[in-house]
Amino acid sequence: MEAAAVVGEVFDRSAVRALVPDESAGRIEDQLGRLLLKDVLRPVPSDLGGADGLRFRHILLRDAAYDAIPKAERASLHEAFAGHLQASLAERTTEFDEFIGYHLEQAHRMRDELGLHDEHTDSLARSAFEHLRAAGLRAAERGDAPTAATLLRHAVDLRDPDDDDRLEIAWVLGFALADSGSLSEARELLSDAIVRGDAADNERAAAYARCAMATVQMLGSSEANVADLKTAAERALALFEADGDERGQALAWSTIAFGQWFEEHVEESRTSAERAMVHARAAGDRVTEGELLGLISACNALGPTALDEGIAQSEAILDEARATGNRRLEQSVLRSVGTMHSMKGQFDRARSLIADGRALAQELGLPIDYWAAAQNAGRNEWLAGDLDAAAVILRESCEALESLGESAFLSTHSTMLAELEVERGNLSEADRWIEVAERTGSPDDRATQVGIQKARGLVLQARGDPSAEAHLRRALALIDETDMAPWRIDTRIALARWVESRDPAEAMQLRREAIGLAGSKGATAFADRARALSKDADPT
Repeated sequence: MEAAAVVGEVFDRSAVRALVPDESAGRIEDQLGRLLLKDVLRPVPSDLGGADGLRFRHILLRDAAYDAIPKAERASLHEAFAGHLQASLAERTTEFDEFIGYHLEQAHRMRDELGLHDEHTDSLARSAFEHLRAAGLRAAERGDAPTAATLLRHAVDLRDPDDDDRLEIAWVLGFALADSGSLSEARELLSDAIVRGDAADNERAAAYARCAMATVQMLGSSEANVADLKTAAERALALFEADGDERGQALAWSTIAFGQWFEEHVEESRTSAERAMVHARAAGDRVTEGELLGLISACNALGPTALDEGIAQSEAILDEARATGNRRLEQSVLRSVGTMHSMKGQFDRARSLIADGRALAQELGLPIDYWAAAQNAGRNEWLAGDLDAAAVILRESCEALESLGESAFLSTHSTMLAELEVERGNLSEADRWIEVAERTGSPDDRATQVGIQKARGLVLQARGDPSAEAHLRRALALIDETDMAPWRIDTRIALARWVESRDPAEAMQLRREAIGLAGSKGATAFADRARALSKDADPT
């Protein structure tokens, strides 16, 4: 009886009865009753949805009972319990893939440890893989990256490293690992999948892994070459188009879109994302679709789209995320909508939305998203005039991102923090964060490179160094190669401050341009910053 009882964390009596001979059922019920009276077991709701469940009073009691069972019997019980779940749940079996997969995995592991390397053991591994893969893919679809990473890790460990089915899901696992903060593990896994896919002539699996690797490298490598990564995605796209692979085309176009975003070509990124969306929806690929909707919302915030239009579209995406239960998408869109309200000068509303998004990211176990959103929170406090609060938020995010081995957000946050420290009069701190950005920023990361030039120029300006002008003009030239509206406005403001005493006419022109761009965007907060430069600022 005890053997049957400890197979699950929570079990129900029907499962216990199913795992013992009929002639033992009465004795088993008597023993269960005695264990309940002695408070060894306690009644709880069953994992299967019924009320007739049992749990050991303490985990140590459960473990002691479990460890007392011979390993061969444990393997049989795990397998029998998985079979009971499949038989009793019928059409609901897919809801319990994680449980069934777990018990089959345990049965396989124990037989393997006993040296039973036979066809039956292999069959258990295959069945466990299929259930865990299905559960992991569903977790990825609903935006639960940590759960997806855990389940898919277990799934791939059940197959040979060169197994085609294992290679086919490497890209999903790679994304789940990266989203969960395990960037180095994600890169290692995807690199291995590319090598093995190429060696096995599995072009499709290798192409999927290459696209995932490109996005992960843009997130976590200071040496990411965006041109090369986009080229790899374009080659993968040609393969997927030839095969009529809708999911592959969605992933390839998504990779291209993120590369264009990295270069701050916002409307190009939106166009590629919209092309990717067509293929993602045709494939029923909710994972990629969610990522693309998040990117489109970010384009609304930071591109030339007017804020009122962007908020309306992004709120519709937010409604869809909530309706479909995609909480990962929800947290992403919340911070984009919050940023748009911030630019409109609605700081309290922005603060609430961004905080909700960050809380959700933290709840979902998405550390990179959580700390990435610190940029939105810090910028909001900066625009609202609370420089000290902004500095605390950005400093915490920089330290956390560095500990995670992430560089794309870290380098951008560092330049923002450097600019902020100049405004706060902490020039040595500004120097420190510029050095972090220079060390971690990719040469292809336009936001970081603009930020480095602007921050360096502001530091030199504060020190009265005339070389400040060259840095600020370089920042303006770089940002004007993009359509990243807020930074085009802000960089003009920075340069106008420098030239005000040297060339008032040019300063006036820069302010007019900044106010014009802010007006087109509807960015009241940026327009106010431009007007505040001088009493003589053009009010139009």
